[in-house]
Amino acid sequence: MADERNSKLLITFAVFLFLFNFPIIGMVDRQGTWLGMPLLFIYLFFVWLLLIAVVAVIVSRKNKN
Repeated sequence: MADERNSKLLITFAVFLFLFNFPIIGMVDRQGTWLGMPLLFIYLFFVWLLLIAVVAVIVSRKNKN
């Protein structure tokens, strides 16, 4: 079970590393705002929040055996 959890965390790391990398952030970095906040800040905050939630779900799952 620990190997499965480790592989899920590694995949999560790779996906979120891609989401925090330049090509994706470059698409969001625009002059627009939403509710008075720049789109880049909103994107970074929500991706960071999603990362915390995904890691929490992976780590908190109990062993089924």
